[in-house]
Amino acid sequence: MTKRPAAFWTAILVVLSCAQPALAETKLRWSLQAEDWVETATAEVSVAVSVSDKTTEAASNAAYGLVDRLRAETRADWRVIARHGATGEDRSGLHSWTLEVMARIDVRDYQNVERAVGALSVPGRNARVSRTNMMPSLAETEAAREKVRAAMIGRAEAQAKALGATLVSVDFDPQTPASPPQPLARVMHAEMAMAADGGGPRTGSMKIVETALIEALKP
Repeated sequence: MTKRPAAFWTAILVVLSCAQPALAETKLRWSLQAEDWVETATAEVSVAVSVSDKTTEAASNAAYGLVDRLRAETRADWRVIARHGATGEDRSGLHSWTLEVMARIDVRDYQNVERAVGALSVPGRNARVSRTNMMPSLAETEAAREKVRAAMIGRAEAQAKALGATLVSVDFDPQTPASPPQPLARVMHAEMAMAADGGGPRTGSMKIVETALIEALKP
């Protein structure tokens, strides 16, 4: 895996000391920005399950049965995120039921998931991987963001000390956006296949950028 560059820092200092009394404190304000990468070796995978049977109840039970098999064979926490049952018969006189389930898995388990999904498909029963997303989870993103913010606070304290000032506040901008995830979706399947074949874990990445307004007082 290519080593990511260290966090990038920028700072702009503004001194507010116009016509203040000799003993008054000088208020210093500057902005600080840092960026870093969130990386994950997991993927959010969706599987679509479709079943046709003689009754809607039979189709529904069979669809949920396939999901239970998928849970057992992959040991992943598959959650139902969408369901649809036809109210009438199709042209063949059967009723259908469709489920979409989602789980976050280790990319090294991806081929095992594909095999398990493929094994579910028989006449009247169909399962397929419908979507794969390697964007880091919210927990991973927030952990990385907290790490970047802690480093920014430490840098702000060092800058204030170098200026002979006392740090008063560090206000982070809640509107700072994160960049789109990398790599692109069209290479995800190949990346995960390589990881499953023993080529080493592959990761999805997302760049985060934090901006803060720093305030300090100088005697």
